[in-house]
Parts: sequence; C-alpha cells; structure tokens
Amino acid sequence: MRNLKRALSLALASVMLMGMMVVGSSAASFPDVSAEDNTEAIAVLEAVKVMIGNENGEFEPDKNVTRNEMAVIMSKLMLGTYAADSYVGSHPFTDVPSWADRYVAACYNSGIIAGRSETTYDGNSTVTAVEAAAMMLRALGYEDLSKGAAQWDQPVAAKANEINLFVGLNGAGNAAMNRDSVAQLALNTIQATMVTTVRTGQDITLPDGTVISGTRSYNLRTTNYGWQDAIDDEGTDNGYGYLQLGEYLYKGDLKRETNKTDDFGRPATKWLYNSSEIIAAVEEADATYTKEVKVKDIYKDLGLGETKAADHTIDGADAADVTLARTDDTKLGGNGVLIQAFKDKDGKVDIVEINTYLVRATADYNTKDEKLSVMPYGVTLTNSKIANEDVAVSEFAKDDLILVTGVKNDGKLEVKTAELAVLEEDVKVSAYKNNDTVTAGGTKYEYSAHKATGFGEGSAIGSGYN
Repeated sequence: MRNLKRALSLALASVMLMGMMVVGSSAASFPDVSAEDNTEAIAVLEAVKVMIGNENGEFEPDKNVTRNEMAVIMSKLMLGTYAADSYVGSHPFTDVPSWADRYVAACYNSGIIAGRSETTYDGNSTVTAVEAAAMMLRALGYEDLSKGAAQWDQPVAAKANEINLFVGLNGAGNAAMNRDSVAQLALNTIQATMVTTVRTGQDITLPDGTVISGTRSYNLRTTNYGWQDAIDDEGTDNGYGYLQLGEYLYKGDLKRETNKTDDFGRPATKWLYNSSEIIAAVEEADATYTKEVKVKDIYKDLGLGETKAADHTIDGADAADVTLARTDDTKLGGNGVLIQAFKDKDGKVDIVEINTYLVRATADYNTKDEKLSVMPYGVTLTNSKIANEDVAVSEFAKDDLILVTGVKNDGKLEVKTAELAVLEEDVKVSAYKNNDTVTAGGTKYEYSAHKATGFGEGSAIGSGYN
C-alpha cells in the first residue's frame, strides 16, 4: 500500500505540473534567474562580462545596487573588464572604499559620475533610477542636461524617457535599482544612439548663483566603419549608420539580429558575442494557450479578418500548416501543451506547440557518461548530447521525476529545459476519473493531453506524461 501511495503521488505530481513550465531558449545561466526577470539583458551583460554572478554562481537579480557597485558596472561597460580592473587614476572623494576606488576614478575621469559634494561620493547609498540613467546618458554623450534646471533630475528623466532608456522598467525615478533593473537599463543604453553635444551661446550666472544656460543641442553620431549595423541598421542615405553605444564599445563583436527564430520556431531576436550565440530572446506571443483550443478561437484572438494559413511547428519540427478560419472547430493542443501564436506587422502568423515530457532518472547522474531515459521516444541522452549546456543532469538522482522540453531531431529529443518535479507526498486523493481528473487536497487536477499508463504501480490512474 505504501508503494501504491507513492506511485499515486508521483502520478499526481506529473498531472499537476505538466504544461506549467514556460520555456525559453538559451536563458541566462543563473539558478536564481527566472522567466519573470530580464533574462535577455542579464544574458547579454553576462556575456560581455559587465555584470557577472557571485561566488555561488548566482546573479542576485533582486539585490539593490549601490553607487559604488554602479561605478563598477559603468567602468566595465565603458572600458571593458580588463581595463576597468587595472585602471590607474584618482578622484577627489574621501569616502570610497579601496575595492571600488579604481572604478570610481575611471567613471569620474570619464565624466560619467558626480558626487554629492566635491569630496563626498556617498557610494554606499542605493543608486536610484534617475541617477543610473544620468550615468548612462553621459556615456551616450549627453552633457549638461541639468545645467540651469531647478531640479537636476527632471531633464535627466525626460531625456531618458525620450530615448527609451526606461523601457521594460517600472517605478518612479527615485526608486531603488536592483541588479535586474540595472541590467535592463544597461541593455537599453547599449541599443541607444550616441550623440555629440553642441553648445550655442554662453551660460550666464546671476549674482544669486542662478545659472541661465546657453542653448544645447544633441546631434546623432554616425559611422561607416563597417560595423554600423551590428546593433541597429538605421542610418542615413549616404551609407552611414547611426552609432549605437554597443557598436562603439564592441566594434561589431556584439551583434543583435532581428527576424530570427528560437529552437522551437518562435520569432526571436538573437544576440551574439564573438560569433557565439548568447540568447534567442523570444518575442511576446499575441495569444497563448495551455489547454485545448479551437482554430476559430485563435482566429478571433488574433483579430484576423480573413482566412489565414499559419506556419506550424511542434517541438521545433515543421508540421502541416494550420488554416485559421472564422468557423473552424478543429482543435489543437491540450493540457500539458503550450501553444503560442505570433502575428507580425505584415500579418504573417506562426503557431508553435511545445510539449512537456516526463522523464524518470534510472541512475544518479553525477558523470557526463550516465544516461537519461526520455519517454515515449525510447532514446537515451547523456550530458554531452543535451543541446542546452545549462541543463545540469548531475543534479538528478535515481528515480527522480523530471519535466523536460526539447526539440525533435531525427526522432530524438534534444533537451532544452529540465526541471525536477515537485512530489506531493501524503496527499489525500478524494476522487478521480480515469484518464481525466484527479482531486487531491481539495483541488481538481486535469490530466495531460498526452498520457500513458504502465509507469509503475498506480498506473490505473495514468501517469500523465506527454
């Protein structure tokens, strides 16, 4: 009875969790970074070594960033890690700890930071959104934004909003910035166009100290050095491209490619560094389903006005096109199947299906040569054959149940994500309907659309795996 009870618990776990993993391609390789974080920004900033993890391999996305730490980030962004770490220079501040001294000096001498006073930097205070934006704007070439302003932060916030530095960020300008938000701000700045500040007229200082600022304008910088389209291909008609900060800093080694797809076939933007892919950042889906859906409902949700043939992929493999029509009752997907529909600006539609599969470990996977059994394909995978190097097979022990997603390739499944199933031990099963639902702990759970029996004892209620 005890074995039967555990088998029931395992079956329940698979039923409850199937289809709940929101997958991503080449996400940032930190155990504490989730899909809710700015994974695209974190992955790019990690690749260029501007923001890396701690000694435990964690990114700490929710940790607030101090002004000292912001100086480290800014100096590595502007100079590169090696130059920043070996910088020799001075600054006028008397309150900077020795570990931050060279980075504060590098930023001060580059005109990136300013102190609270002539001798106080106040580096232990948490950097605010507008303070961090001011540093990024100076890196882009915006000078004297606050000259003559009654409140220094107002023109800074206005310019940051104007050039989209705050896209993807929430909160007020005086809000504390955490590492997740700073990464997004830095990525937005990498994609922003640099400027040259042009001064017209002289500043006038009144006897009471009020400054009447002369006119300032900011001219977009251009280049034709050959890497002007590495981040953004906008430019002038004479062959010159607008110069984004990322192009200036990395001279084409960092590239952003649009109109690409991830391994599952979803529209994505790809980032590459030194020709190696960093991340395929998937576009936001126009419609998402985790249960069975009718074709006519996808048609309606996408706001289509005519019958449309949509490209269709299942686990990364091409499938027959889906004809989206107003009255078509054809059903797609089901429980445990993630369906995402994408419609581009030209009206082209892509429908992507991603299944979640249940895997049982047949050994403790502490070496790369040990095998991971994947059902129902009947194949085995080792660490060296797993497509996503961020999937750590060594974390799994014998008899663990693992939820995986992957792409089909020659009849085999290349694993892209793997997550240990959370087992519900000693849960009272009050009702079940064979191959349909299980009620446990007062909650009714639906079976996966792709289920099988025969997975140990308790198979009468099905194992619920894809």
